[in-house]
Amino acid sequence: MKKYVIYIICKMINMVSPLIHSPIFYEITARCSDLKIKPAIRPGNKFPRFIRGLITALIICAAAAPSYAIGISINMRFGYSPHAGGTMSSEWQAANLGVYDGLNGINRSSDAFDVSTVEVPIGITGALDLMFYGEVFYFKTGIWSLYTVSGGTGKTIDPAETELVSAEYSQWSVDVPVTIGVNLVYWGESRIYMGCGFAFAYGMSTMTFSSASAAYDHSAVFPGYAIPLVAELGCEYMTGDHTSVGCGIRYMYGKSAIIEKSSDSAVVDFSGYIFTMSASYHFRPGGPK
Repeated sequence: MKKYVIYIICKMINMVSPLIHSPIFYEITARCSDLKIKPAIRPGNKFPRFIRGLITALIICAAAAPSYAIGISINMRFGYSPHAGGTMSSEWQAANLGVYDGLNGINRSSDAFDVSTVEVPIGITGALDLMFYGEVFYFKTGIWSLYTVSGGTGKTIDPAETELVSAEYSQWSVDVPVTIGVNLVYWGESRIYMGCGFAFAYGMSTMTFSSASAAYDHSAVFPGYAIPLVAELGCEYMTGDHTSVGCGIRYMYGKSAIIEKSSDSAVVDFSGYIFTMSASYHFRPGGPK
C-alpha cells in the first residue's frame, strides 16, 4: 500500500514542478529584469531548491505515515474566495490617483462622469490533497490554486475630477499547505476536523489603469512568494465504505515582501477566506483494522 501512496505523492509533485521551472517563470524573469522588478523566482536561486528539499521531506513523511495512520484520504476540493488579493494598494496609485488603500479607496462618486464601482475580486479555487489520520490527529498536505474570475474592474475619476480612469485588478496563486489538527469521527459516518499550519505560496497580482488622455495609463505585474499561516475547519459525510462528500473553510494569512519597480511597488497578499466543497476517497494501509 505504501508504494501506491508514494506514487500519488509523486504525481502531485509532478503537477507543481512544471510551475516552478516552466518557461513562463523565466519569461516573467526576463521582463522583470527589463523593468527593474525584483522577481520572486529566478533561475538558479535558492527558492526552487528549497521547494525541492521540502518535497523530498514530504515524500519521506508520506512513506512513513501509512505505518502509523489508521486511514488515508485523497480529497478533491472546489470552491471560491469572496475577496482575493487583499487591498491591492500600490505606490503608483497613491502618487497619481491619491488612493492609499487600493480597493478600499479607489471608488469615487461623480455627477459629471459615468463611474462604476470597482468590486473586490472573487476567486475560484481547486485543490488536491492527502490526509493521513489517526484516532484523534491528522496530517495533511496538497496543492491549492486560486484565480480571480469576477470583480476587480470598474471606472473611477482622477483626484482633480477632470477625467475618467478605468481600473482593473486581478491575481492568481498556487500554494502547498502543510497542516496538522484534530480529527473527530461521529457515529462512524461523519467527521469534523480542524487544524492549522503554514503554506508555501507563490502568486502574481496585476493592476492596470487607463484614461482617454493616456495621462493615467499604467500597468504593473507583481510576482511574489510568502509563507502564510493557514487555519482550516471542515466536515465530511460518508456516502459509502470508501467515499464521502464534505465542505470546509480555510483562512490564510500572509503576504510577500515589497516588490519594487522603478516607479511602482506593491505586495502580493495571500490573505483571505476560501469556502470549498469536497469529494474524497478513503482507505486503510494494509486493509481493514
